Amino acid sequence: MREIVDKHYVDNWVIPFSLGHTVDLSVEWKPYQAAKLALDNVITPSLAKKLQFEHVARLPGLLTDLASFLTEGVLTEEFILCNHDQILGTLRNCNVAIQWLMLHVRTPSAKPLLPVTHHLDAVPNPFPAGLQHSVAACADLELVWCCGGGDC
Repeated sequence: MREIVDKHYVDNWVIPFSLGHTVDLSVEWKPYQAAKLALDNVITPSLAKKLQFEHVARLPGLLTDLASFLTEGVLTEEFILCNHDQILGTLRNCNVAIQWLMLHVRTPSAKPLLPVTHHLDAVPNPFPAGLQHSVAACADLELVWCCGGGDC
């Protein structure tokens, strides 16, 4: 069990499984002693705080990248074809940061994860102001990407 947790859940313990549905493994795996022990060894308040700071620190750079791509006239079909790796990397990093911040900062199981969520609540701004803007900008870039740079 420890190997599975170390491989797949070291930085994500709240897992989305369907549109609008999530599972907090720290709660769902409580009846299973080996799973709970493996997860408890990984999920620590210091790790949660570190991961949150990393994702929050990434947002300004990602917003800058998104803004540069979304500048009027930049995303032409030729530009998209020549820079698809950079665009997809930015989209992936933005989606990862957004997903982690939205799922892990305020988990439905605040009581079982009290030490973790208590430390996250101590962070000055758990939902940074740029989070909503990054969701909108990322969605805009994904829309333009799907349309191939043309009008949708």
